[in-house]
Amino acid sequence: MKLTEVKKQLNLLNEYFVNKLIKGQFKVVEIKEHTMSISIDGSFVFNFWVANKAYSLELYSMSFIEAANSINLSLNEKEKNQIWSKLNYYIKKYKVDVVLKQKQEQFEQLKKELNY
Repeated sequence: MKLTEVKKQLNLLNEYFVNKLIKGQFKVVEIKEHTMSISIDGSFVFNFWVANKAYSLELYSMSFIEAANSINLSLNEKEKNQIWSKLNYYIKKYKVDVVLKQKQEQFEQLKKELNY
């Protein structure tokens, strides 16, 4: 296979995954404070850096091995914003369901420590 054919196939693959993300055709695997893992077609897991909203939406790898074995997506600003609009629902839900609860527990613990 020629290099031009490989590049063409990689571009098609990129378009496929970007379109799935834009359409919301993914499953949330895990959300943490700064990252979000999603699965597409039940086989492809993408880890995104989501801490700084759409403008910094990028794939995130936690190790050199993971980075070497993953598919890299190329996202323009419009695509980032469209994908962010889908991911943000889950991020907000996580913040309300998990982060808010953790912060409230920390606050209560601090009040006890301060005899407040």
